[in-house]
Amino acid sequence: MAADIQPDSLADEVLRGKNFHGIDRTLVLQLAERECRLSDNRKEIIKNVKSKLHQVSAVYRGDRKRPAALMAVVVGLSELDDPQTLKEACRELLQEHVSAQERLPFLEDFYGEIFSRLPRIDSVLDLACGFNPFAIPWMPLEENFVYEAYDVYEDMIRLINAFFSARRIQGSAKQVNLIETFPESPAELTFLLKTVPCLEQLDKNAGRQILARIGSPFAVVSFPARSISGRSKGMPKNYEAHFLDICDPAVWNIQKLPFSYELVFLLERK
Repeated sequence: MAADIQPDSLADEVLRGKNFHGIDRTLVLQLAERECRLSDNRKEIIKNVKSKLHQVSAVYRGDRKRPAALMAVVVGLSELDDPQTLKEACRELLQEHVSAQERLPFLEDFYGEIFSRLPRIDSVLDLACGFNPFAIPWMPLEENFVYEAYDVYEDMIRLINAFFSARRIQGSAKQVNLIETFPESPAELTFLLKTVPCLEQLDKNAGRQILARIGSPFAVVSFPARSISGRSKGMPKNYEAHFLDICDPAVWNIQKLPFSYELVFLLERK
């Protein structure tokens, strides 16, 4: 690494980019430090950091150029009493995140199947949540449930906290880099949806390590069945084999759920 190239200044430059503003700084700094060990070309380092951030997070964000409009939708949810109208408004929000958008045609089926296999759930930990908290209207949670959500983007966190406030949900959303920090939580159910492949692009051991740290009695872990472009490329078979390799069968009973559009595993602690 050249003496005049410092990871801190590189991270600051990346964060000034329009597609990376507000992402957790510790994650950007980690990537900058790694790239500095591989190259002494400032322009190349920044390009590589941005490329990796795009692959693991930015590509899933929808049109983030209209945060004020999205916040207005969220704040307006406080006035909705009809469950169906609330769901329609939440669909508009879920449409803004690619990962959540892929699940839109199957929301009733997805959460209905998951929760039909669970006892009554009154607390949730949602890791790398994206816009998944906006699907709460489809989750048959107990009254006065608690919902904890974590993601790397500051603007997403603001929207989700505003949603919790608007709907009077006992929830909190916080910014976190899961590669560095794992939230400790007494939640009964942990969601880790389509996240492991992204984290493993940053650290090949991240999936195994995070699964080992989940403390909930139940967890739902999923993988994409297709790429963003719609190609399968043998992804379900490969991801299933990988998941069964990194998930400890001495700790978890593992059920594969019958979805074709997403590879989903329901875990129950032994």
